[in-house]
Amino acid sequence: MFGIRLCRRFFCIKGNGKKNIASTCGSKVDTVLRLISRNTCVITNFGSPQCIPEDDRAILEWNSNQGQEYILFIRGSAGAKGDYELTITSP
Repeated sequence: MFGIRLCRRFFCIKGNGKKNIASTCGSKVDTVLRLISRNTCVITNFGSPQCIPEDDRAILEWNSNQGQEYILFIRGSAGAKGDYELTITSP
């Protein structure tokens, strides 16, 4: 299991040493996800063909380090505003 908490305008995630997946599939707005660790951008995703129907919702997959803190930013693509749905899993 991993820990997640809302930290102002982003989410703080404590690594569990496993593969993790963050997804905004199902959101009502096109999204961009950015994952940062130790002030370094780990990965950015501007849309994913894995979302059904295909759209500009985002999916990030990363292998986390046990106990390491990650920061997940979510924003609307091209300045879009609206409701988003965020799911984080560790299969």
